[in-house]
Amino acid sequence: MLLEGGKLATFPYVETLTYSFELPDESYRIAPEAKAIDATLGDFICRLDQRQLTCRPTAQFASARSAQAALDPHLRDWEAEFELRQSQQIRFQFLGAHVVTEPPKPGVHQLSAYAVARSAGAAAILITAAAYPPPPSGRIRNTPLVERMRARLSDVRQGREKVPGAAYWLVTELEQHFGQAAAPAAMNVSAALLKRLRKLSSQEHARQGRKAGPPGGQPLTDADLQWLRRAIEILVLRAAETEAGAPDPPLLTLADVR
Repeated sequence: MLLEGGKLATFPYVETLTYSFELPDESYRIAPEAKAIDATLGDFICRLDQRQLTCRPTAQFASARSAQAALDPHLRDWEAEFELRQSQQIRFQFLGAHVVTEPPKPGVHQLSAYAVARSAGAAAILITAAAYPPPPSGRIRNTPLVERMRARLSDVRQGREKVPGAAYWLVTELEQHFGQAAAPAAMNVSAALLKRLRKLSSQEHARQGRKAGPPGGQPLTDADLQWLRRAIEILVLRAAETEAGAPDPPLLTLADVR
């Protein structure tokens, strides 16, 4: 038997992996007429169509588990890049695998069935995209560091965490990961930007303050909070680019946070 790409397979082998394409935010939808997109993700040739992703290996995988382990990092990068660039979440949920265990018998056509449990109920559709999210560019890596930062950013967007607290945590995490002195050069970010992030996130605010400020200190304004939130979004994206080793990222300065 031949794998996708013409390689000879031995038994057992994974013929396909199938995932559902999920949109956690009910305000964001993909138009029903959206065209299918094709992508090569590592050792897999994939097609996303009708909210289902089908992936055919170009290498030999003897089990669904081993195939998933090879493919899933690429799917997490896809999710991360779209979230960080478009401020919308997508999810690929594993449905099943077709594993061929023996040569097909003459005259017998094998089929694989997959079931997806979907929640019922009406949803208010506010944004309808005309196309599926593009496959990952390779300029974003969803490493454990980026995963943690995406979670905090999501908490801010959902109102589960205050902006100054998330900003203070972010700058501390970056400096611990890359080194306090080395972080600006490692990420190609101006030291002034990180310094302002730490300073503002330490100031008080009547509703959003991380802690009470010093007597006579300058309280945060609503404009400061907006700046902090935008800085968080920009720096999480830059951290993901840095983790991917993206070549020649432009220098981020105070002027880039608007």
